[in-house]
Amino acid sequence: MIKKRHILLSMLLGAMLLGACTKNIDIQVPKDDEKIVVEAYINNLYPNLNYVLITKTVNYFNPNFSLIGFGNALVIIGEGKIVSANDTTWTSYTLTPNPLKEGIYNNGSLLGKEGYVYKLEIWLNDRYYSSYTTIPPVVPLDSLTREIVYKSNTPRALLSVHFAEPPSLGENYRVMLRYGSNPLFYAWGDVADSNQSFFNDDNSNGVYRHFTYLRSFQMGDTIQYYLATMDRATYNFWDSYVSARQNGGPFATPIQLRSNVKGKDVIGCFSGYALSRKQFIFRL
Repeated sequence: MIKKRHILLSMLLGAMLLGACTKNIDIQVPKDDEKIVVEAYINNLYPNLNYVLITKTVNYFNPNFSLIGFGNALVIIGEGKIVSANDTTWTSYTLTPNPLKEGIYNNGSLLGKEGYVYKLEIWLNDRYYSSYTTIPPVVPLDSLTREIVYKSNTPRALLSVHFAEPPSLGENYRVMLRYGSNPLFYAWGDVADSNQSFFNDDNSNGVYRHFTYLRSFQMGDTIQYYLATMDRATYNFWDSYVSARQNGGPFATPIQLRSNVKGKDVIGCFSGYALSRKQFIFRL
């Protein structure tokens, strides 16, 4: 009798488990609050790449992923020349909306300067947003070199980058490359390929740096290579952004973007880049 009861109990448990496997479970994912997104840049080489893009966040489950730009903002960038510890002189530049792409603002006469501080101010729908960034001293690229390797009897080239790391502590870097003989481009996304990298001098300071890309290039390829130096607040944002992109999607452990833009319900970064550039043609 006891054995029969055990068999009956096992059958009931099995039926319950099988029933549980076929039950639909409706998980309610909370909707994230909508936020303003600010993507702003100031650099020392290219006036057309000094721009502000104002959009808003999109819910992950929303089928429409198109950017929604705001063309009705007042955008001003102040350029500050530091005279002394307690004295900074300011020049203001009003950025105008781009007629071809809603949400983008620029001013062709604005070109960043080494050692200057910049303040971004945005008035949008009765709200105010602000941010500060700096353009540190340029760290010049020394040289680009190549090493020939063969793949199936076809010559390819590995690219190495060389530059002198300043002895002062606190340098932060972004390295970028793009194909082509024209050094001009029209948005920072044009160089944001898989070869971009962010790093700092926390563990290696005041040394002569060399690093080689693992990918190879074809003979005859021409590239433009950029080394951008930035302040730590800008670096912290982009470091957190890269971590978020590699985080495995919306159901992974969330990562907080380290925004340097202040205001209510806003995320983003005002990035100051001190750029050095070199062109390289891969030849035998």
